Amino acid sequence: MVKVDATLGSALNGAVTGDVAKFRDRGGKLIFFQGSADPIVPVAQTVDFYKGLMSRFGGEEKTKEFARLFMVPGMGHCGFGTGPNRFDSAAFGGVQPPALDSEHDIFTALSHWVEDGVAPAQVVATKFVGGDTSKGIEMQRPLCPYPQRAWYKGDGDTNSAANFVCDVDRK
Repeated sequence: MVKVDATLGSALNGAVTGDVAKFRDRGGKLIFFQGSADPIVPVAQTVDFYKGLMSRFGGEEKTKEFARLFMVPGMGHCGFGTGPNRFDSAAFGGVQPPALDSEHDIFTALSHWVEDGVAPAQVVATKFVGGDTSKGIEMQRPLCPYPQRAWYKGDGDTNSAANFVCDVDRK
């Protein structure tokens, strides 16, 4: 990605070189997410951007004070794909998360962080049966702040977010 950015960055990838220092210095909070199955925006590009923030702003702990990246398993571009894709009430597409609280809605989690100083430790993403809320929930997974990921605890329904834990390494 470094070579691509160096060669094409100014023409194609300007978004990954944005300076967020003034935003951070004014107390801004940034949450962004990336679908692991996105065929348009390379996952590595988004992760590299976040790693660049960590490098520029003093490491993981300092960066987590103002920015969080959430990776979404099985989600394609703009919420499409086979994974749990309902967790953002501000997204287009009509289908909302099952609850508009900071546990299930990343937009509400951002508001809670900005207004109350509570950064999201995870957000539960939902996949509805056939994409239809009236048919019920097919599965839920916790979305974890990078570099953490959701690990199955080894017991219970694999379609329930309660049976997963956010961590960097599998315990």
